[in-house]
Amino acid sequence: MSTPDLDYSIQYEKWHDDSDEHYDRSASFYRRLLAPVLRELPTGSRVLDVGCGTGLLINTLIGMGFVAARGIDISAQQIARARARGLPCDQIAVDGLARRAEAEPGSLDVIFLLDVLEHVPVAGQIEFVRHLARLLVPGGRLVISVPNASASFAPRWVWNDWEHVCAFSEHSLDFVLRNAGFDAPAYLPYEFGDALVFPYLHQSAFWTRALRRIFRGLRRLEAIAEFGRQGLAIPLGLNLLAVARKPG
Repeated sequence: MSTPDLDYSIQYEKWHDDSDEHYDRSASFYRRLLAPVLRELPTGSRVLDVGCGTGLLINTLIGMGFVAARGIDISAQQIARARARGLPCDQIAVDGLARRAEAEPGSLDVIFLLDVLEHVPVAGQIEFVRHLARLLVPGGRLVISVPNASASFAPRWVWNDWEHVCAFSEHSLDFVLRNAGFDAPAYLPYEFGDALVFPYLHQSAFWTRALRRIFRGLRRLEAIAEFGRQGLAIPLGLNLLAVARKPG
């Protein structure tokens, strides 16, 4: 989700391209990252990806048989790229989400909000998430990812995008979600990197993960030194990934 009069593809192109290979790699990544959620969903679930960008997640879901998956974004450039691939993604106005929540309450089973909430001004974040809660059926799920304020590279990760306004700890994200009408969220691991294929030693992803384990271990010791036993549970990855249910 971005400011509609800006060409957000300038930022997007630093991380993504329109090649078939990139869409395939993204699909592999999302299938692994979201497996705990996706394996519980019937393929007929009514799914909305809010801030869908060029449709990378929607492409993944459609490929997995989720026939009722749709995406929305306010960026004309990114929606044009998604639609050029035939993906069911639509551009909406800045107030489009609020109007949709008013017109179609309880119309969705699952909403994905990946790397979006950090673009919303802090004062409007709870109201924004309340619109999502209104769109969901009772018991419906919101799957959300945001920059993790506890990550080693949190300052770079949150400010690598001009439109970002904040990062979150697990406590501040919990505050937003519960005040917006959701139950306490469950947090899932979020790690970047390609899937490992034997023989592992020949893959750069293997060595990246090995180094990550070493330095995360040192960071965990630092967290314990600062926070005691609480330091054992602090998420240290670049992003937080959470699943929150609407009561019902």
